[in-house]
Amino acid sequence: MITISKIVALSLAVIYTAIAVAMAGPAAIPGMLILLVPPLGLIWFADELSEFTGYVGKGGTIDQSSPEFLIAAFGWLVLFGLPIYLFYAS
Repeated sequence: MITISKIVALSLAVIYTAIAVAMAGPAAIPGMLILLVPPLGLIWFADELSEFTGYVGKGGTIDQSSPEFLIAAFGWLVLFGLPIYLFYAS
């Protein structure tokens, strides 16, 4: 189901990409995709990711599902924290 949160996240990603293209040209698009796809995935697919349990490699297992609001909140933290980090890193 498409929610307001998902629409706002996608709109924010488009705005970030438009600003990057305006500042650096079309060459900035691949880099922005690399930076924006993971937090968008966490926001858009939090309900599916929250149900993941099982073997994760090197002897690790996840035995409980995660609250989906925490997964989405981490996606929002990265999506909002990204421009702040880039501003101070430059």
